[in-house]
Amino acid sequence: MSTSDSSTASKKTLHTNDYLTKFNTDAYLSAYSFFEVNPSFDCLLKKMINIFVQNKHRIGHGQALEFGGGPALFSSFILAQYVNSITFTDYTPSNLKAIEDWIEQNDDAHDWTEMFEFISNDQLANLNNWEHRLRDALNYGKRLKCADVNGDHCPVLNGQDRYDVILSSLCLDYACLTLETYKNTLKRMKNLLKPGGCVILTHGRNQTFYTVLDKDFFALPVDEKKVHDALAEAGFTDIQVTGIDKPRNKYADADGYVVACAFKSNEE
Repeated sequence: MSTSDSSTASKKTLHTNDYLTKFNTDAYLSAYSFFEVNPSFDCLLKKMINIFVQNKHRIGHGQALEFGGGPALFSSFILAQYVNSITFTDYTPSNLKAIEDWIEQNDDAHDWTEMFEFISNDQLANLNNWEHRLRDALNYGKRLKCADVNGDHCPVLNGQDRYDVILSSLCLDYACLTLETYKNTLKRMKNLLKPGGCVILTHGRNQTFYTVLDKDFFALPVDEKKVHDALAEAGFTDIQVTGIDKPRNKYADADGYVVACAFKSNEE
């Protein structure tokens, strides 16, 4: 990580290596323990589903990369209905363990049933079939630890595997300390896509922090224009960017979500 990148993050917020020592996975998951639908999060889930429904004729059904999934599985749950294999990655080992616990159906695994029911009922699908597809997709893929995206050495981004879909949900704006790093990460992601492949992103909008167990973690403020321009600069085509309004609160100062989908040219 460069000195300039480090100085960009607020001194009041935690970032990068702090996730290894100060991020509390259980506390983060507790926010999903009593799932209640709120209009903005409902819109975020529906927008993600609509991206797949509207572009299913263009999205390859083979391999997907979920980049920076954290300990959460709601994005993977949607993704698994459209791909056969998910390589799930995160920076924090305790987050990856939470995913493994769910795959193995361990007693202490987080229970995603309520959220999965909400998502699958919205699509009139059978919950058990959707969960089965998710476990299969995760087992066909890999679980990999990411390195810091602010440095050049990130084995996942530098890897040789190629994907039909890359999904990164509520991650890159927390991981990237500068807009330049964010742009560079999108370029590196495009290199991992097969020709015609697609990237799907969700971010907090205009967010500078989020809180887990009284600890504030850094967020890079982005909005619809910044995301669109970064995708265009990276060489993506057919860029679709949507904003969703949400109220600010003491746990995160985002004023909404940004949801984006873009494609790598078939000629690359």
